Amino acid sequence: MNYKTKSYETKKKLAKALKKLMQEKNFKNISIVDITILAKVNRKTFYYHFKTIPDLLKWMLECETVEIAQSFDLLNNFDDAFQFSINYIDENKAILISAYDNLGRDEMRKFFINDFIDIIEISVKKCEDDLGIQVSDDFRRYLCDFYSEGIASKIVERLKDENSFTMEQFSNYFKIIFSDSLPYILKKSNDKA
Repeated sequence: MNYKTKSYETKKKLAKALKKLMQEKNFKNISIVDITILAKVNRKTFYYHFKTIPDLLKWMLECETVEIAQSFDLLNNFDDAFQFSINYIDENKAILISAYDNLGRDEMRKFFINDFIDIIEISVKKCEDDLGIQVSDDFRRYLCDFYSEGIASKIVERLKDENSFTMEQFSNYFKIIFSDSLPYILKKSNDKA
């Protein structure tokens, strides 16, 4: 096993331990010793890979996002990829709320923006192809940021306020807004170009 693979596997062990501990107790009560005992590594190993537990948490969330994205052909499965992401959020709600409480609203919003921006960008490009038009790179980037910001803000709101809407409602509402507005916006932008 080469160094990169071994390093990645060690980080995954640490992340798995953190995730398990987050399901059992408050994030603030989790220590590096708790994580290293459960992961069966020593403290030096933890510090070799991460400076703090929040660093491990961020890495864990980013890593899981990449794994989700790699499991889909985003070009052909927007609905599946989007729904899988929503289901992931719903199934890992306790961990994400704990992450929110530790990292704060802005960090969680940034995380979700990064989580969805690739899905949105691929969908925008596909819609452009379907319509036979091409918008400027600046406008496409703005549009992807706009939709991703909206998704991220509503998800963060939902994490802290269960009465706001269900994740199923969120998913349905977004799909309606996105699928109906995107072609119109792209056509309008192309007409003005």
